[in-house]
Amino acid sequence: MEWSLRVGTIAGTAIRLHVTFVLLLAWIGLMQYRIGGAEAAVSGVVFILAVFGCVVLHEFGHIAVARRYGIKTRDIMLLPIGGVARLERIPKEPRQELAIAVAGPIVNVAIALIIIAVLGGFEVGAVLQPQNPRQDFLVGLAGVNLFLFFFNLVPALPMDGGRVLRSILAM
Repeated sequence: MEWSLRVGTIAGTAIRLHVTFVLLLAWIGLMQYRIGGAEAAVSGVVFILAVFGCVVLHEFGHIAVARRYGIKTRDIMLLPIGGVARLERIPKEPRQELAIAVAGPIVNVAIALIIIAVLGGFEVGAVLQPQNPRQDFLVGLAGVNLFLFFFNLVPALPMDGGRVLRSILAM
């Protein structure tokens, strides 16, 4: 793909980084630096990289279920707005498409629940007013994963929710 860099391969699926993603990281680093210096810049960039690590796991949720149905994945493209797992084809059976579509958001819920368990729980307000730097990062990451779950289920294509709606209507 043009304007993308191959950054690795996991389980036979290439992971590509669109060059605009690098621009996003630079912009976040610069804005955080202006607010809080070098430490804030590094912290902001590391947080975004962690979020996109969760996005990669989300996409591998789709890939794992697609492979179960014999559908291969060409690659994952990471863009500033999220990730896209490019399946070689759309499943023919609506139930298969439904399973593939919900797999990614379920991964986000699992990540959030694991983080919450590691922290021993937290109050919803903690997402807005974290108590310490370690919790800041983890609480924020749990909150982002919960947001990704709900955002991805918006019933509009090409979002996962659009694929869920299409598969339900096809049934």
